[in-house]
Amino acid sequence: MRQLRLLAGVAVVVGHGYVLNGITPAPRVGGIPLHTLGLYIFFTISGYLITSSWNRWPNLPSFVRNRALRILPALAAVVLLTVVVIGPLATDLTLREYLSTSQTWLYLSGVLLVPQYELPGVFDSHVSPAVNGSLWTLGIEACCYLATALLGLALRRFAWIGTLVLGSVAIALALQPAGSSLESLRPAGAVCSYFAIGALACHLRMDRRHFPTVLIVGLAIGWVLLGEFNAPVATTAAWLVVPATVLAIALRSRESSSGVDLSYGVYLWGYPIQQLVIQVNPDLPVTFSVALTIVFTLAVATLSWHHLEAPALGLKRPARPEPIQRLQLKSALGATTA
Repeated sequence: MRQLRLLAGVAVVVGHGYVLNGITPAPRVGGIPLHTLGLYIFFTISGYLITSSWNRWPNLPSFVRNRALRILPALAAVVLLTVVVIGPLATDLTLREYLSTSQTWLYLSGVLLVPQYELPGVFDSHVSPAVNGSLWTLGIEACCYLATALLGLALRRFAWIGTLVLGSVAIALALQPAGSSLESLRPAGAVCSYFAIGALACHLRMDRRHFPTVLIVGLAIGWVLLGEFNAPVATTAAWLVVPATVLAIALRSRESSSGVDLSYGVYLWGYPIQQLVIQVNPDLPVTFSVALTIVFTLAVATLSWHHLEAPALGLKRPARPEPIQRLQLKSALGATTA
């Protein structure tokens, strides 16, 4: 799954790269902007994995602790380094003016999942002055984690029903028409709906047998072609095709628990690095600008993984043994005390 998550992260970087360079619309697949599709892939996988984690060990304190260890250290690093390194380098203000502005220090609230998107004098001349527009999803994802735990505690083996209900509400929000009083909730509804679909697949114990290769390939190709001719219909069909394709690939992958996972670092750092590339050379062709951003982002994400994320994950409490493992452990203990 790591390769798929990394691909999703790169898709987000590429899509944002086109938008930040003023090239709109961004490349689309199945009628969906590439960076948005990357988010849908992330949230589908997250819904499946987080629900699986809760089902294996439904302990709220441990669940919250493990999720915090995954999200917060790298987030704190990108927010802090943005304020103390990127900001002073990129701002049009003097260093004294930059440091004495309250907006500078309010940016640190991003560590608490309350993101601020602009810094004083930073990237003001760009297409978008946002320093890191990717941060908006992290608070939403944390809410999805909390909902997973609360549904598990309240409904236990019927948590899938609550997931289905909340997923339906999320889809309804995502489909709000332009001009609706709830229009601003469309992006949040969309990503939450994909999380719910991934979670529901886990609750229903779907595995690769439920995703025949020939059927999934046919659906995916048909969906991509449909997006070229009827984007609105393809966008609606994506609620079926994207999770099915993602889970078909993810559930067939084999990976060790000790592998490198750059996807989160790529997601966190791609946006500000793209803004810096534009700051240094705004006249670069978009393909070169995006390519440079990917190279630099992968390098920073590698440092983030080895020096921050992996050590933090090493502090996580291991998941509770499966029933067979517990039985074997109990038998072994009995043998040693006999």
